[in-house]
Amino acid sequence: MLGLALTVLAGCSQPSAYESTANELSTTERGTPGMELAKAWKPIGRSFTDALSGEDQARREFWLSACISELTARYVPAPRDAVRALQLADCMQARGWRLAICDAGVDRCATPEGESLAPGARHRYSKKFAISGR
Repeated sequence: MLGLALTVLAGCSQPSAYESTANELSTTERGTPGMELAKAWKPIGRSFTDALSGEDQARREFWLSACISELTARYVPAPRDAVRALQLADCMQARGWRLAICDAGVDRCATPEGESLAPGARHRYSKKFAISGR
């Protein structure tokens, strides 16, 4: 039975280090009760709360996939998690996207600039997430 399980597992391919990092950057983190950090790729200049059209979603997936492929091919072996996150953010920024992060424990989320925070909401980031030095 164990041999069958190992055979089945061996046939499955694991995501690349950059795919894993991209997935982590796009999921909500839950901590203590009431503490959630929502993360999403948004077009530069758009609010966190702005819904993406189907066309925007397709564009985001296209560029994210392109960044993952480019970085996976360029950096062998892949660097550590933090560096991969910065590299992905830099790559996406060059294509017109930014990583928006907000405290989802409040009634509504905002852009990193805090422009649409609910009254009394705590925002964890005061500046737009940007990487420079290309």
